[in-house]
Amino acid sequence: MFARAALSVLVAVGALAVGQKDARGAAAPRFYLRYSAPASCPEQSEWLRRLHEHSPHAEMAVASEAAPSLSVDLTEVPGGVQAVLSATDLDGDVTTRSLVGPTCREAVDASAWILAVWLDPAAAASPAPPASSTSPADAAPAAVPLNTTTPVAAATEQRQPIAVRADSAPPRERRAAGSNSVPRWGVGAELGTFFTALPALPFGAGGFLEAAWPRLGVLRPLVHVGGFATLGGTSDTARGDVRMRLASARLLGCALEWPVASPVTLHACASFELGSIRGQGENTYNPDEGTAIWRALGASARGRFAVARLMSLDAEAGLVFPLLRDRFVFAPNPVVSGYAIPAVGGTLSLGLTVHFSAH
Repeated sequence: MFARAALSVLVAVGALAVGQKDARGAAAPRFYLRYSAPASCPEQSEWLRRLHEHSPHAEMAVASEAAPSLSVDLTEVPGGVQAVLSATDLDGDVTTRSLVGPTCREAVDASAWILAVWLDPAAAASPAPPASSTSPADAAPAAVPLNTTTPVAAATEQRQPIAVRADSAPPRERRAAGSNSVPRWGVGAELGTFFTALPALPFGAGGFLEAAWPRLGVLRPLVHVGGFATLGGTSDTARGDVRMRLASARLLGCALEWPVASPVTLHACASFELGSIRGQGENTYNPDEGTAIWRALGASARGRFAVARLMSLDAEAGLVFPLLRDRFVFAPNPVVSGYAIPAVGGTLSLGLTVHFSAH
């Protein structure tokens, strides 16, 4: 049983590494990492130590460097700990695997080995960790070459085998199946100041639906469809006060994405807004209100921090350029301007997005 488990792990490792050796070359493999585990499991530093035991030259990538991305999610399940692994190469193709180990430490050992081989196929031939670095009870099963007939029944301790399941085809097979055309969906909410040129910087709230396509280098199309509404902000004049509110639908598109520092990415975006802006007179004789069409273009940068496998925190900052610049005035004579839409304003917001795959 133990030999069969070891062979199945090697087969899964080999499948995960298909198509990667031509991308690695002789250079030291570099990567971005997102690691998530229960409090009872080893921390990211321990996982990286295990990875380096199999691929000593593997290094974390630095900001804006073109490098593949690795994801490790450990979850406690009945009978052990499940590790869901994801590897995204420089072409944006994603390969996933999952395994279940009897303990957290065994799941960490196996997942570090599998992703080490994906980064560096030569790691498949690396020796097992020295006995001084870990106790026999914690040691991962040694790799058994596929062309050997040497029995492994002499192991001093029988362990529950680690089951490895292939959840997706290798990268080149996925490309042939047209995976780059399948978007990843999301739904989000955000709070902020959506037009800083409104009086008193009133806060607002918004929501959106998201579609994102797999990344190809720094190119990653992403689209938001949603809207927002602001609270009222008051402007004071000699004739009275005017209270301004803005509500608008919003279409935002991003074409470029840069990995800044795992797990942070930066997007360059443009937007179009269509809605209404309303002014209401207050503290004046015979107060009235007026509404004007709101149309604006925008350019912004969005930063994304992945806090979990299917959740991220988003921050956006940018400029808003109104296409219609109405004035809200007190009349009759003398006419006093209560508020005039300026040529440019800003947008600042923080949001939370929940992601889910389309397949």
